[in-house]
This record gives sequence, structure tokens and C-alpha cells, in this order.
Amino acid sequence: MEEGAPFHGAWSFQLGPTSMTYEGGFILSKHGDADKRVKHGRGVMRWQDGRQYQGQFAFDKMHGDGLMSWPTGAKYVGQYCDNSKGGIGKLTMPDGSSFEGNWYKGMRHGDFLFIDPDTGAFRMEYELDVVVRSQRLPFPDGWTLKPGYEEFIKSDRSIEGGEAASFEPTCCICLEELGNGESCCRVPCKHVFHKECIDSWTRRKNQCPLCLQKIPPYKLCEI
Repeated sequence: MEEGAPFHGAWSFQLGPTSMTYEGGFILSKHGDADKRVKHGRGVMRWQDGRQYQGQFAFDKMHGDGLMSWPTGAKYVGQYCDNSKGGIGKLTMPDGSSFEGNWYKGMRHGDFLFIDPDTGAFRMEYELDVVVRSQRLPFPDGWTLKPGYEEFIKSDRSIEGGEAASFEPTCCICLEELGNGESCCRVPCKHVFHKECIDSWTRRKNQCPLCLQKIPPYKLCEI
């Protein structure tokens, strides 16, 4: 079979003392003299303790959109990055409370909408899982999460008005040209990247790849 070609299969394996099963897409990768199956594409992974992840994998890691459920009744629906919650997602607890916002390396980071069935709705701001600000909301509806950077469709007009001096001709993440008609983002330091590239970048690092200025994660805004 050709290395790198997509396949579908199912198998069980051991990671330390934990047994797991996997069913879904995979590719073959050279591992010494043998071909190793690497989880890649959509699939389902189950743990012996009752946990289950269903969603996207990339090169043997949970990466992309997915759903994780626990035997306690807790459930996470959202984005993963390198086996950890990374990006926008919602974690619902067994008691019905929920945290919806931006996750970074598995931790709450930035604005969150926290809903408690008993006490109501709150706007919470986190810094690597530590609460730095809390505000009670009059109602839970009417709020949305928006990126902390400007999104636009690139055109000659989009770099007028004094922005041209800071507009790079290429995206430094993928090294491809920023072409007219493409979805782009301008971060607070005014550097510009493809939207898909900076979205993926900020799940791993919340700094501008050019000047290292902090890029704010998603913000909770009233509609």
C-alpha cells in the first residue's frame, strides 16, 4: 500500500496501562522497516474507562472539530489542537452548567459564557484557566463569540486608507500570496494573514508570528 494514501480501518491498542480502540481514517507511515497505521481523517476513539472522542484526527492526534464525552455525562463539542481542546468549544457538565469560549492548550483562555442552572449567566474572562474577571449577565441569549482580530476579503480597496504600508504581499505562515478575493485577517499589530492560517496558528500560539505581540482570543459580544 502507498505511504500517505488514505485508508479506513479499526484496531485496538495500548497506551501505558490504558486500552483503547479506534475506527476511522488512517494513513501509513514508515516506522523502521514496517508500516505504522496513523490516525488521520474522521474517526472514533474509545477508552476502556468509557470516554469517547468522535471527530477529526491529523497525524495520530485529535485535531479539528470533535466531540468528547465522558462516562460522568460531561461533554465537549468544539475544536481540538494536538490532542487538547484548542479553539472555540463548549463544555457541558453533568449538572447542566456549561462553559463556552476559547480554549488554549486544553485550558480556558479569554472570554467565556458560563451558564449555571441555579445562579444564571456570567461573562467570565480567563487567563490559562484562572479567572481574571467576572460579570453577571441579565440573560444568556443574545451573545456571540467573535475573533479578536479583523476579518475581511482581500482586495485593492481593503489596503487603502493608510494600511498599505503594513500589508504584507504574502502570508508568512504558509508563504503563499495574499490574493484578491481571499479571506484574510488583520491582527491588532496590523499584520495580515490568511484567515485559515491565523486561525490555526492561534490555537497553538496566541502571539503574532512576525512581531510576537499578543493576539487576543475570541471575545464575547452582545448581538
